[in-house]
Amino acid sequence: MKLNFSLSLKLTVMVVLVSAIVIFSLTYINIEEQAISLENVYSDKAVTLSQALDTAIGNHDELTDKQKFFLTRTLFIPCEKRSG
Repeated sequence: MKLNFSLSLKLTVMVVLVSAIVIFSLTYINIEEQAISLENVYSDKAVTLSQALDTAIGNHDELTDKQKFFLTRTLFIPCEKRSG
């Protein structure tokens, strides 16, 4: 049994497939770029926080002062983003 599809149906299927491939490809590329961007932002915040903590610590007593750590951390992490 041989099936004959019309030319318009073949073209429609091809256009839909190509469009789907393009949309999925562009979406994947966009997600990759956003992931890299977010990784860079959080990496920069981590470096800034570590530098602030490093300059704020003068001796061993300050190193073990958890209250000072949480005050410094509050400057860099907004309240709604903090966890734990």
